[in-house]
Amino acid sequence: MNLGVDASNIITGGGIVHLKEIFENFSYLKNRFDRIILWGNPQLLKKIRKNKKIKKINIEYFSNNLIKRFYWNFFLLPKELKSKNCDLLFSPGGLIFRKSIKTVTLCQNLHPFEFNLKNTYGISIFSLRLIIPNFLMKLTFKNSDGIIFLTK
Repeated sequence: MNLGVDASNIITGGGIVHLKEIFENFSYLKNRFDRIILWGNPQLLKKIRKNKKIKKINIEYFSNNLIKRFYWNFFLLPKELKSKNCDLLFSPGGLIFRKSIKTVTLCQNLHPFEFNLKNTYGISIFSLRLIIPNFLMKLTFKNSDGIIFLTK
């Protein structure tokens, strides 16, 4: 069984820390994965310790721009998952637009669900920055087979 990890939107900060901790605390001997394919930018990939089960793939070109990342996620990722024979996709904090295999996502940001923040700012650019991710995250949760929350 192959696990694909789409870390295309993890650029800096807490996302890198979360993924690094997951990989450092992952039991490579007790899992069912023959191979883990990790797509991400060079800053993230160099933080993940080398392991013979992990194949790191640099997709820096797609992670630096929102439109390119959308293109990666919607068009290229499903093809990559198929070509690498992935059975499960883990999308830590990412968006899942097209479901081609079983998926699990990690919810790292609850701000888009804070409706009191939307009411505070009324109709503004800030409120749109919460409304759009709210819609996209709900779509991702609907398309996921599992969701991992960092809090209760």
